[in-house]
Amino acid sequence: MRTHLPETVEPGVDYRDVIVRYRLETGLKEPPSSKDGEGPAEGGTAPAPDHVP
Repeated sequence: MRTHLPETVEPGVDYRDVIVRYRLETGLKEPPSSKDGEGPAEGGTAPAPDHVP
């Protein structure tokens, strides 16, 4: 939601008392199961990375 701003803002113009509200949401996905053929086997470990800094 934007308040005190036109739909298209112009460069070099000062806008006063501007309010911009936003909401950012993220989510987590379940890791793939070993039945999919991806990820570590049940009870196993993930493969070691190729490069460790």
